[in-house]
Amino acid sequence: MKNFREAILDGGFHALPISAPLFTWSSSCNQNLILEKLDGGLVTEALLNCFPHSTEFHLRVSSSDHMALLFKISEREKASRAKSRNFKFENSWISRPDYEEVIKKSLIPSDSHSTASLAASVRSCGKALLRWNREVAGHLQTKIAQKEKDLEQLLNNMHVNQNFDAIQTCKRDLSLLHHNEEVLWRQRAKCNWIKEGDRNTRISEEDCLCLGKDFTTEEVRAVMLQINLNKAPGQME
Repeated sequence: MKNFREAILDGGFHALPISAPLFTWSSSCNQNLILEKLDGGLVTEALLNCFPHSTEFHLRVSSSDHMALLFKISEREKASRAKSRNFKFENSWISRPDYEEVIKKSLIPSDSHSTASLAASVRSCGKALLRWNREVAGHLQTKIAQKEKDLEQLLNNMHVNQNFDAIQTCKRDLSLLHHNEEVLWRQRAKCNWIKEGDRNTRISEEDCLCLGKDFTTEEVRAVMLQINLNKAPGQME
């Protein structure tokens, strides 16, 4: 260990500032909580000078006693971007038990099977889902951050409360939130076609003539049925 420390000093390596919590491993022995920092990273002084806002984060992993390490290498703080408010259906909604009830209550009763009646129900459903997502189902990152704080507080107070059931429940809730977040980002992926290899994008003269013709109902239907299940043809007005 002494040689290792000397090698770090000789190489000019430095530890990055750590965002709480400081420990990276937690466990229990004879009903006693054990917290230790077993993992970490080092960077050179040159890198730290070029990227002074770099930080080491310790991320909760509900399926492991160890935390994941995340290193954000940054020259300056990034400005926050405005979030889009267009309607987007989230696949993670389906896993919630109250999802179908929101849709049923939002539908507008009508004896007519007209396009206008259907469009009115779709608009009503979209508004209800957006409102439900804003008030109940959404804000995954905020909920994950809050649940991680709750778990950290439970772990830090283990020596007082010894509340193992609450810790396990909190871990399960956090695992479900992480699953929904994974579903959300998988839905936002832009490269589904890569699994099938590169597309042939060359267009012949004959193709150009075909593209100049008016679309038929059959062609529109065929295109709609080819859309990836995680995608939509456009935003809902």
